[in-house]
Amino acid sequence: MTAPTATPIFILSLPRSGSTLLRCIIDTHPDICSPPELGLGALCDRLFHSAYYSVGQLADTEEERKQRAVTETRTTVRSIMDRYMLGKGKRLWCEKTTENIAYLPVLENVFPNAKYICLYRNCLDVVHSSIRFNPFGYMPELSSYVSRKSNNFIAAIMESWLDRNIKMLDFEEKNNTRCFRVTYESLVARPGEILPKLFDFIGVGWSDSLLDEIFKIRHDQGMGDFKVWLSKEISTESVGKGNSLPRRFFPNDLVEKINILHESIGYSTLNSSGPVINHSENLPEDADSKVTINKNRITVQGVYDMLSGMQGDCSAMQGILNFVIYDMAGGEWTLDFSQSTPRIEAGRADNVDCTVTVSCASLSGIINGESTIIETYEQGGLTAEGRFGLALQFGKLLLGEDKQI
Repeated sequence: MTAPTATPIFILSLPRSGSTLLRCIIDTHPDICSPPELGLGALCDRLFHSAYYSVGQLADTEEERKQRAVTETRTTVRSIMDRYMLGKGKRLWCEKTTENIAYLPVLENVFPNAKYICLYRNCLDVVHSSIRFNPFGYMPELSSYVSRKSNNFIAAIMESWLDRNIKMLDFEEKNNTRCFRVTYESLVARPGEILPKLFDFIGVGWSDSLLDEIFKIRHDQGMGDFKVWLSKEISTESVGKGNSLPRRFFPNDLVEKINILHESIGYSTLNSSGPVINHSENLPEDADSKVTINKNRITVQGVYDMLSGMQGDCSAMQGILNFVIYDMAGGEWTLDFSQSTPRIEAGRADNVDCTVTVSCASLSGIINGESTIIETYEQGGLTAEGRFGLALQFGKLLLGEDKQI
């Protein structure tokens, strides 16, 4: 039996604007599935090109050739998304790739009746989040901007925010009946007020109970902000963090242009003056003074004790990982979750599914409640390689809890 053709829904946003959180909220609804970033805009662009220069050649006129390419593209993408949607037992699908902003013309041609959720976030908070998420580099989406402003990473992200939001606002203005505007700040501060309106726009009902299910049900993992998988509730803690950015890196010409967009979205304006924040002043005088776990070397038993009391939770984990703690009282362990009871051995194994590495000081901060696993990851104190899903499960079950070694 063929399912009725679903009206596509796209979340339009910039990186570090909360699109992963929003897609998980939408995915929680019993009628809508929202997968990780699929890159449907780029896929439609390539499919159109391939169809235009293949089956399109069989058409008699240029207009028929384009239409045939559009139809082939639509049929292919719908085949994928409708089967995914039916497999999830739902009747609508929503896709959220941030790069879709660059492919709006082709998306409009392929899906002329699609609905769009335009998600905005304060410019400075996007800059701040981008820097914290990539403390030793930059996201690929920013490469062209960084190449032009290699001596000012803040200005590069500001320019990216400006260019992409101009495109979003222009698209929203031209397609206002098919667009729903939401800001990250209102979403996290007033979800009970914003979400009923959003789901009404989509055309499905709303229940307050959905807010309790967002972080309980399983969402398919993929590209996106990993912090969602470590969260237990919608939080406003990231709002306003961009105010700490040093104003001396704000180019006056960008500030003027950003202020115009800020006002049109509903944000306060920026200014290029103000105190320069010296982040080193916020560091503790003795970075090791609060480290407690380095007094005794961590043992296999110590790591096993961290897992005690979580056997039920661990039963859902499948795979083998290396757990590496470096500096001072650190060590290396192999944790095997392939059996009903986790097996822990000293030393690092080859051919594992993933490796989680954390500094001793960072682990101490997490255990003592002085920092979160999210903050530690953003600051470079924790890394994960290999099967990221297993690493996330391990971090959430182990390091995300208030455990003592």
